[in-house]
Amino acid sequence: MAAHAPLRIAVLINTPPGNEFWNDVRGSYRDAFDVIAPNAQVDMYDPVFEGSFPNPQNYDLIVLSGGKADASSSEPCVLGVLDFLRRTARESPKTKILGICWGHQAISRAFGGEVRAVPTGPIAGLEDVNLTEAGMKLFSTRSGVKAYVRCLMAALWLFALLMILPKGYRSFMYERWPNLE
Repeated sequence: MAAHAPLRIAVLINTPPGNEFWNDVRGSYRDAFDVIAPNAQVDMYDPVFEGSFPNPQNYDLIVLSGGKADASSSEPCVLGVLDFLRRTARESPKTKILGICWGHQAISRAFGGEVRAVPTGPIAGLEDVNLTEAGMKLFSTRSGVKAYVRCLMAALWLFALLMILPKGYRSFMYERWPNLE
């Protein structure tokens, strides 16, 4: 049996570089991938200030981190990320894309979703997040177990929410947050 090639992961850090927060974000991703894929090749990119993007055909997975920009804006760094995502989907369809927080909003917007400001103002703190059926399956504790987790507590710092999903996408959580009702 042939050995599997190491997983190749590109992480786009969507926050300003050169400070402790950026270093902490970078370190957190490295630590997480060291646990789940210890032999993975993990490369970091700065699309915000350096405008650096990976060649998607060289990676199995591209991860977009959280960020401080407004995902619904027309700032050049935001538009650059959106163009990169569309080009990746078109030219490297086997490369998986994962977005965390701002990254999720950017992916959704790139493919037709709509991101808007939280109508009640920013959400900051611990919130119960109600999961959809797909989310319950994703976050189940063991495969084959029919009793799924229905709600997770998440640390949130949100200025914007995904209001309309792109066609063909599915959500793992309900978009109606407890403090927006």
